[in-house]
Amino acid sequence: MTYSSSQIRQEWSPIVSKIGQVWSRVEEESVFRNLREAALLFVEPAKYQDLVTRTESQGFSCQIVSKVRVSSQYSARSEPPRAGDSFVFRTVISRREAIKEVADVIGAGADDDRIGAFLGYPPCCREFFRQAWTYGGLVDVTHAQFEGLGPLDIERVAVNPLLRWIGVRPVFHLPCRFDCDASAEVANALSNLAVQLGEGELEQRKAEMLSGPAEWSANHGIGQVLHAFFRIVFTSDWTPQRRVLRIHGETPERSPAGDRFPYSKRLSAPGRVQKRTRVALLAQASPSHADNGFASDAAMSKAHANLLSALKSFLKRSGREGLSTVLDLGAGDGTLLMRMQAADVPAVRWIGIERDGGRVERGRSRSQDVELIHGDIAEVIAARAVPFDASSLILINPRRLLEMDHVTRGAVVVALRQGGSCVLFYSYDQLTDDAVSLQAVEGGVGDLLASGTAIAVSVSAREVC
Repeated sequence: MTYSSSQIRQEWSPIVSKIGQVWSRVEEESVFRNLREAALLFVEPAKYQDLVTRTESQGFSCQIVSKVRVSSQYSARSEPPRAGDSFVFRTVISRREAIKEVADVIGAGADDDRIGAFLGYPPCCREFFRQAWTYGGLVDVTHAQFEGLGPLDIERVAVNPLLRWIGVRPVFHLPCRFDCDASAEVANALSNLAVQLGEGELEQRKAEMLSGPAEWSANHGIGQVLHAFFRIVFTSDWTPQRRVLRIHGETPERSPAGDRFPYSKRLSAPGRVQKRTRVALLAQASPSHADNGFASDAAMSKAHANLLSALKSFLKRSGREGLSTVLDLGAGDGTLLMRMQAADVPAVRWIGIERDGGRVERGRSRSQDVELIHGDIAEVIAARAVPFDASSLILINPRRLLEMDHVTRGAVVVALRQGGSCVLFYSYDQLTDDAVSLQAVEGGVGDLLASGTAIAVSVSAREVC
């Protein structure tokens, strides 16, 4: 998961962590208060005895049914630990007189309907699970919501399971539909339970996350949820075309601004900056080397690969865990940003500014995930019409600076310095001998380089930090 900005991370990371902790309490208490027959928990070995003590004090019992390997990320399916692996106990809680029966059924794993009934899942959702997961073999059951290939737009939902990848969920089970009434009743009961446990304020923040705009998408086995506060990437099921599902919901009060869904508003800038249009589905057109200043696709691919290698090396060396925004000043048709995204450079948003309207339109036809803005670099940056902060990365070829007059170039450098972003000045093979271009890097932005927030990379020659 990557947060939209450092400020968002600072505010919401502790909240997400606490939601997970409280959810574990709700799982136990929902059994103790007879909201359901049993709970299935994943318990660290060092905490198991504490669980035994709590359950016995409530007149209930717990029993281990298996060991599960600990994964560093959300996993749709449990795996047994290998030698040396960390593990947790897959543990059942239920009434003393029922614990053996419940543990035997859940441990065997052969009767999904009976297991779901023990765990309090509605009949409609148990049938959905059997069709989509057991028989359909889906890892990401969101695919089961689709009847065709077009985007699926939902105004509001009763239960939103899309944030389960980070442990934020309204119910324990996978709802059969976003408007499942039975699941909504369960969600309401669990929310009331959390309030009774003294977590009313946390429930409000959780509701803010779950009711806000969110976009789920998947293509070629890679899934993504884009929320106003963060971006989540996970393993999905393979599809030949990109699928998109949008929940419009209610925009959070402190939602970051942006020019695309799910952010709170479109951006605008004076002069030649124009609003970006939407593309419904990803169109797989060939990248245009000419739109990016190269003589051939092969030359472009090689230059981009070298730049990506240098960039990843810098990010690893600087210890940057994630970027809120990657902003390319002079983006052509956005191919570099698309390749950075495909190479798993950790970022939430990908924005390119390009003054050639034809390149912008051709790039927009190829990807919805990259935001291309038709406008002048200097005007957009000076007006702060796109978001960039200390957790952003800005890409610019020094030749773009040479195209500006001295005053305009100085204003751009000042704006970049005030924004606090990391700035990557780069030149490709065909520019390494361009003395004027390199002089612009080393002289025209010397103060920025000296500040430590910028690096210069000539991908075929050298790197200066």
